[in-house]
Amino acid sequence: MIFKTDLLLSIKSFLNNAKAFFAGNKGNFTFAVIAVIALNIVYSSFYFKLDLTRDSSYSLSSASVEAVSSLEDPMIIKIYFSKNLASPYNMVGRYVEDIVAEYADESNGMLEYEVHKMESKEDKEEAEAYGISPMQIMERGADQAKQSLAYMGIVILHGDVHEKINEIAYIEGLEYKITSSITKIRSKVNAFAGIKDEMKITLYQSVNMSDFGIRDYSKLNSAVSEMFDKINKDNHGKIKYSYSPVSDNQTAEDLITKYNIPGSRWKNVKTPDGRNISAGTGVAGIIVTLGNEFRVVQIPFAKTVFGLSVVLNNVERDIRSAVDSLLSKNPVIGYVSGHGEIPLSDQNGDLPFKAINSDLYNFINVNLNSEIDSSVKTLVINSPKSPFSKDELFRLDQFLMKGGSVIFFIDSFNDAGNGMFVSIDSGLDGLLSSYGFKINKDYVLDKNCYIARGRDMPEVPLNFVPFIERASMSSKSSVTKDLKRMAVAKVSSIELNDELMKKNNIRYDYILKSSASAWTMKDNIELSPMRMQSPPQSELKAYNIAAVAEGKFESYFKDGYKSEKEDSNQFDFTGGLITKAVSPARIALISSSEITTRNLVDANMNSAAALMNPEALFLYNNAVFIHNLTDYMNGNESLASMRSKGMVYNPVNMKSESFRTAAKVFNIAGIPLLIALLGFASFFLRKKRAASITSKYSGGDNK
Repeated sequence: MIFKTDLLLSIKSFLNNAKAFFAGNKGNFTFAVIAVIALNIVYSSFYFKLDLTRDSSYSLSSASVEAVSSLEDPMIIKIYFSKNLASPYNMVGRYVEDIVAEYADESNGMLEYEVHKMESKEDKEEAEAYGISPMQIMERGADQAKQSLAYMGIVILHGDVHEKINEIAYIEGLEYKITSSITKIRSKVNAFAGIKDEMKITLYQSVNMSDFGIRDYSKLNSAVSEMFDKINKDNHGKIKYSYSPVSDNQTAEDLITKYNIPGSRWKNVKTPDGRNISAGTGVAGIIVTLGNEFRVVQIPFAKTVFGLSVVLNNVERDIRSAVDSLLSKNPVIGYVSGHGEIPLSDQNGDLPFKAINSDLYNFINVNLNSEIDSSVKTLVINSPKSPFSKDELFRLDQFLMKGGSVIFFIDSFNDAGNGMFVSIDSGLDGLLSSYGFKINKDYVLDKNCYIARGRDMPEVPLNFVPFIERASMSSKSSVTKDLKRMAVAKVSSIELNDELMKKNNIRYDYILKSSASAWTMKDNIELSPMRMQSPPQSELKAYNIAAVAEGKFESYFKDGYKSEKEDSNQFDFTGGLITKAVSPARIALISSSEITTRNLVDANMNSAAALMNPEALFLYNNAVFIHNLTDYMNGNESLASMRSKGMVYNPVNMKSESFRTAAKVFNIAGIPLLIALLGFASFFLRKKRAASITSKYSGGDNK
């Protein structure tokens, strides 16, 4: 709840009440009237507020204030919210107006806003022109529920560019969305103003791939062209589109080499319908270019019952992301590949880790066999399956020594099938150990875990999917700030070398732990729920599973290193390498890659859905954790505080069926009965007090 002191008191109401109070004392009465009038004049001239919400939901964070207070050119926010919506959507509408007003107050007059209640045809046409379309909501009346359509979105206009936030059905994370949109649009406007080269979107499509009968392959140009029209409209016609059919194998090979565009190579084949297809190379992909920079957008194919088919579900989004990436000055994250890591994208779309972070960060693939691009500030190593070479370790080490950040998602075992788990040797153990990190070859199992439920089936605890409760998260880290229940899977225990960390003055923190009812499985890994037996209670304890550290780490190669390649002296740095970080570096170690996958993450970060289904709350919190972690590693800790604003989750831990039954009975009958009892009590107390007053002042006692 928020209290605002811009309320002018009713003079008439005050006088009526004050006369009774000051009866017989005209001097005091006159003084009180003058005082109240003076206070109202003061209150009408000044404004302040008091935000009493636990997470300051109605107050802007420092990052938001900075984003709008530094505006140099006018910005407009248009609010498109239908009038007279039922609860809770009416409260969301009021919140949107309040929070946008806060941005305006902090903008030094550079941000204005408009509120459109969507009562006119003009409002609706304007909203839909910006891409704000009505969404379907459920309104509950006294005796029935009905579905209706409502406009619930905002548009941010700055120069010739705009950003939209559509379908605002809940307030959680809204400040973050607004602030990130403001930051993005400012960056885009500045980029457009400084563009000297033409931005181009080019579709490369091999003609020979049509021989395979790929569904919708012939419609690819028209589909991408239609996407381009919408994208170009949103970017005020500043982009050019071209279609480039590829008619020979060599051109396809050149494109693969130049752009690393996804390609296909095949041998002589005979199709099921008897056609012969000669060996060849083909490509199907989109290149977005600006000057010498480019981004690749993949055209995915999927196997269906009808054969191969073009999948265009996420292509428009990916093109927009590529355009924004080239125009923006967003930090660049390098995603390391070449060791069997989980890919950034597949036929089902982006890896949740990328999808969640693409709003503020650009991603590029990094191969440590060559120099790391100077634009990369953070590296991500996600589930490597094969060892890193010493040359690769050297590049990784020196990246850290220059003050870079690295996130490690490390799996201790690989699922080899048939219930077999094989230990993974990534070659990173020695490197991590030199910095003070150790990941153990075990799996952490926990009694506090996800429960598998099925119709007509008993509940099955999945001990290898531990729940991480609020009490088991770091209370001082921005990564886990305001998070509720999380879930992880196939995690290993980790340890930090306290002595080494303190020696090198490294700040560190265990950010995630299991519950105190956990144990480990080290040998003969078997994750069958029916075969898991926990040890005695006395042997159970909490295990660390994720940690972060920051400081000037000592180099793994402090004693020198020469390249493994005999024909190269490129890394003969025995006397000249960086032996200690020149500026503070950051390392994060999470002992499993599962938290980056679709199994455990809601990439859409839908908190409303999480609240409606508390059992799935961890999907939302896992996503927030990933985003917060990325922000922390890039020095954007202030953004983390915005994401969980307004998120309320206070579950009642019903340990038994009898407790559940009692709770239901109390909710149905107990609360109404309690209210009735309080009413009767109040009635009798008032009656007793009235009788007492009557008795006291009757019989002439008050003459």
